[in-house]
Amino acid sequence: MKIIKKIWINKKYIAKKACLSLTTIYTVLGFIATLAPIDKFIPENLTLFQRISISILLLITVYIILFIIFAIQLCIQKQFTLINVKNGHKLYLQFGDIFSESIVSDSEKHWNILIPVNRCFDTNVDDELIASRSLHGQAIQKLIDSGKYTEEKLSLDVRKQLNMIKCNTTMLERKEKPKGNLKRYPVGTTVKIPYDEKVNYYLFALCCIDDTLCASISKLDYMIAIQNIIELCNSKSQEHPFVIPLIGGKFSRIHNSSAEILKFLIQSFKFNQNLINCDIHIVVYDDIKDEIPISSVIDSVK
Repeated sequence: MKIIKKIWINKKYIAKKACLSLTTIYTVLGFIATLAPIDKFIPENLTLFQRISISILLLITVYIILFIIFAIQLCIQKQFTLINVKNGHKLYLQFGDIFSESIVSDSEKHWNILIPVNRCFDTNVDDELIASRSLHGQAIQKLIDSGKYTEEKLSLDVRKQLNMIKCNTTMLERKEKPKGNLKRYPVGTTVKIPYDEKVNYYLFALCCIDDTLCASISKLDYMIAIQNIIELCNSKSQEHPFVIPLIGGKFSRIHNSSAEILKFLIQSFKFNQNLINCDIHIVVYDDIKDEIPISSVIDSVK
């Protein structure tokens, strides 16, 4: 059912590619016909109506075959190039696991992963303060599982970096945030945590935690965050790829569809192409691929 839904939601994209290919095929055949007659493959004893019917049937058959081919290709394809920047770098849309080495084309090199976290930079993954299924929770767990950090050491390393950042912070009261750290940092505050010799995690302050331990972000802060992410990629990449998630997903409670969030993110990068100095990979989990019409995403960068 997911495959059928994926094809249905992307039917315009598939149909467009099939039509373009069909046009190319018939253009080539038309050129060949100027050099050698190809109507001899149709029996001469057929009436004009029968000849036209066969031609239309052949046209429809070829179109259906092309549609099926491109539908299969869409279901298999994991990466789409959205923007080619003049300096040779690209903005990609990819489907898969943001932590997978296969996301970047050359896993032997260094790359960076952006991890949205709450603005208090908590590290306690207990499914109350931090959901284990969230990207924040998964990143913390991977850092601990690597053996390089304990929860205490990770928290200490984060605090050391935060103490070096000069910014306006807000000290919350315990009734405003029942668990975790109480010092809230501005949206966009970032801490770099090395995962291994090749990969760096950039913990990026995004959401606020309220008195019910729910995360949320205002639309204004969200727009500020996206601009900060673009500038972060520009200043910290050292031309190494930056892998970023679909910022503003379900745990952030933006209340926009995945397609709307993705298009806004892409349009923001398009508007700031002059700041792109590395390959940017926007990664979307496979389980929501059937919610995103590829045609509208690609059209948003034209």
